[in-house]
Amino acid sequence: MVKRRESKLCDHLIENARPQLQEMVDKTLWEDVEHGLGFCYHPRRGDVKVVSRCKGGMCSINIHAPACGWGMKSGTIHSHPGADLSYPSIGDLISAYDEKDNAMCVVSPNREITCFERIPRAPPMKFNRAVIRAEDLVGQLDLDLYNMWVQGHEGDNALNTVNRLTTDVFREELPELSFCRRRL
Repeated sequence: MVKRRESKLCDHLIENARPQLQEMVDKTLWEDVEHGLGFCYHPRRGDVKVVSRCKGGMCSINIHAPACGWGMKSGTIHSHPGADLSYPSIGDLISAYDEKDNAMCVVSPNREITCFERIPRAPPMKFNRAVIRAEDLVGQLDLDLYNMWVQGHEGDNALNTVNRLTTDVFREELPELSFCRRRL
């Protein structure tokens, strides 16, 4: 059995990149679009260095660990423009896994940070099982919840519920991933 680890990454990001994170949240609130940061970090020392930025629906950051330097890991954090969208979506998790990001974080305008770490360590079969299970769960959600999201009524809450349930599935299926959630 794999022991679940609490990630310290949320704390390291807050300690070392708070101004950039706050700026990202402020821009998201002002412009109502996603903003993102690519960063390199040292898991044990807690060093964090922001190395790239992106904006908008095509916000994509690809950083390869060798570009970060010896002992450093690559990661991304992006905002979700919605007051309570503080959990990653299925698409966020799949993208991080496909890109071999060591860490993937989401921050919401309500200043909640959620991170998954050690993503490449997830075995492909288990990762795929988590995706299928999360998609099945989302598909079974009450149609009214989906309709509320589409129509924009309580949309942030409905979508965040979907993303929170997805997060719960990934945490349950993949205990080898570290996880953290903090307020900025």
